[in-house]
Amino acid sequence: MILVTVGTHEQPFDRLVAAAETLAIALDERVVVQGGPSQVATPHCERTDWLSPQVLATTIAGARLVILHAGPSTLAEVIDAGVLPVVVPRDPVRGEHVDAHQLRTARQLSSDVPQFTDVDRMVAWVCAGDLPQPPQGRRRQDVTVEYCDNLREVLRDIRPARVSRRGRFRGMLSALLRRFPLGT
Repeated sequence: MILVTVGTHEQPFDRLVAAAETLAIALDERVVVQGGPSQVATPHCERTDWLSPQVLATTIAGARLVILHAGPSTLAEVIDAGVLPVVVPRDPVRGEHVDAHQLRTARQLSSDVPQFTDVDRMVAWVCAGDLPQPPQGRRRQDVTVEYCDNLREVLRDIRPARVSRRGRFRGMLSALLRRFPLGT
């Protein structure tokens, strides 16, 4: 089984959801999609908008590979489960996120974590079937340190002159809550 997850961000990640449908058609394998707000049709996939943390963990554990956005928490969970992650970061230029932190996170990953910005290349790579072993030796704390470094960079990018103090505080608080949801 292949799991494709777009995370919990409110902007659609249509090109990844469409790629999941392409994989389901091309492969004789079950493809489960957590598609969020995407409206892309996925008749050949098992589709849900959201997965609870418990169902997500169970689904990850049962997958042979997980194709995901560059969300550090999900990535850490996939690595901890010993499953191969394939990272496709959201791109703000395409309207998939509010900033480029996922692109930066993906660039910081080690070479043993496959990553693609082009979903067609990712689909071709998965369909070719010569997949590497899941990354070894990296644990949640490793990914968390990288994520915190990335978050510091994002916060440094906020330019004080562009917004009022109140607006800047609300923006930072909103960004932090999106990246670190309460209860996770």
